[in-house]
Amino acid sequence: MEKIKLILMTIFGIISGAFFHNENLKGIEAYTQEIEINEKNIFRNPNDIDDTYMKIELNDRVYIPFGTQNKDLTDKEIGKCIAVNKNNKNQKYYEVKDSEDLIASFYDKGFVSQIDFYRALDSKDKEIFVPEFVRILNFDYWEEENIGIQ
Repeated sequence: MEKIKLILMTIFGIISGAFFHNENLKGIEAYTQEIEINEKNIFRNPNDIDDTYMKIELNDRVYIPFGTQNKDLTDKEIGKCIAVNKNNKNQKYYEVKDSEDLIASFYDKGFVSQIDFYRALDSKDKEIFVPEFVRILNFDYWEEENIGIQ
């Protein structure tokens, strides 16, 4: 019986951590614009037409996926909400403090609240600051360069 209790407590701990680890971002409701995300929001890697990404256009810049979070975040790392998905207001986009080339994407009513990071296309050939809470994923487009991390 003790073993079952221990297993159940472990499972509950994992689940509650996965569900509530980004609660600090849920209260930020103000945003400056609505963006429409649909099948037209596709970026094709110019070096491989089969390598496609969902793109986000904000403030005259285009962003594509770059990484995900590797630790819990607070409003010390993530800034104000700068946009919401016009078709789904639960999908929000935030400034990343200390990085002008990244934005954070957060679905605040999701089953598991995972934050994803998008990098501006115009930063491809320059050295950028990547905060320690961003786990860089192996997207082909970004692997074609030596990613500059200050």
